[in-house]
Amino acid sequence: MNARNEMIIQHLIGEMASNKYFINVLLHKKETLNDNLIWLMMKLKKRGEMKITDISTDFYMSPAAATNMSDKLKALGYVTKSRAHNDRRIVSVRLTQEGAFYINALFNAYSYEQLCSLQQQVSSINTSLEKIAKII
Repeated sequence: MNARNEMIIQHLIGEMASNKYFINVLLHKKETLNDNLIWLMMKLKKRGEMKITDISTDFYMSPAAATNMSDKLKALGYVTKSRAHNDRRIVSVRLTQEGAFYINALFNAYSYEQLCSLQQQVSSINTSLEKIAKII
């Protein structure tokens, strides 16, 4: 993937992160993974690494459920897990090359121009939702 596409995909993932609707409409066509697993991989692509506690907080689930999610992705080869050296209770999850390839493949159906347009539209929707939230 070229650097230009990678940059716009990073921006698009950032914009999409606030609304799970976009995974269903734009990306989730014939995917075998459930939405939360795809979202976790997208978040890892954007952030680089997440602790199990961060995953549980972001997904409003228990640490055990977050561990289960990461274990499923690890079994598929999409993430690696490692323990902190200073505190073995802390487990970090990181996307593998295979996981990054999977996420990139979701966006490969779109041209750079389409990705830019999607990013702009999603950003506009997010701005509108923020304005609505201030009213109510």
